[in-house]
Amino acid sequence: MNVYDFDNTIYDGESAVDFFLFCLRRYPHLIKLFPLIMIKLMKYKLCLITTEELTYYIEKYFGELFFSIENHEALICEFWDKNMKKIKAFYINQKRPDDIILSASFSILLSYPAERLGIKNLITSEIDRETGKITRLCYRDNKVRLLKEVISPGTEIVFYTDSMNDKAMIGFAEKAFFVKGNRVKRIK
Repeated sequence: MNVYDFDNTIYDGESAVDFFLFCLRRYPHLIKLFPLIMIKLMKYKLCLITTEELTYYIEKYFGELFFSIENHEALICEFWDKNMKKIKAFYINQKRPDDIILSASFSILLSYPAERLGIKNLITSEIDRETGKITRLCYRDNKVRLLKEVISPGTEIVFYTDSMNDKAMIGFAEKAFFVKGNRVKRIK
C-alpha cells in the first residue's frame, strides 16, 4: 500500500502557507500573522519544534485565521480550484485507489484535493472548528500510530515523504522514498 505525506511530497509547496497567502489577498489584516507563521514553519521544517510547541502555535494561529474569515469552506474550495495544478505529475502517474495520504495538515484543508483525486483514505490532523483546539495531531510518531489504526496487520507499506520529521514512518515502512521537487529517490 502506498502512503504519501502531502505537502512538498505530492503537492508542490506547503498547502497551509499557500492557503494563508491566498487568504491574505482577501483579508489584508492577516499580515500580522505572516512573520510568526513563517518562523514556526521554518522551525518545523528543520525539526526544531516539539509536538507540544507545534500544537500550541497551530491552535493560536489557526483560530485567528479561521475565526476571522467568513465562509471559509467556500474559500478553501476556491483555493483548490486554483491550486490543484500543483499536484505533482509523479503522483498523478502512479496513483492508485487504495492510496493513503498521511499528513500533519488538517482535513479541513486536505479533504478537497483528496476528494478531487479520488483518494478515500485520508489521515490528517484534526481541529475542532468551534474551539480551534487540536483533537488529533498527525505528526512524527503519531503518524505511525494513526496509520496502524486503519491498516491490516502485515500490510506492506511504501512511504513517500519530503521531510525527516517523518523518521518514524520511514522506519515503519518496508520501502521509503524521499521526494524533492519532481525527483523521487528510494531511501529504504
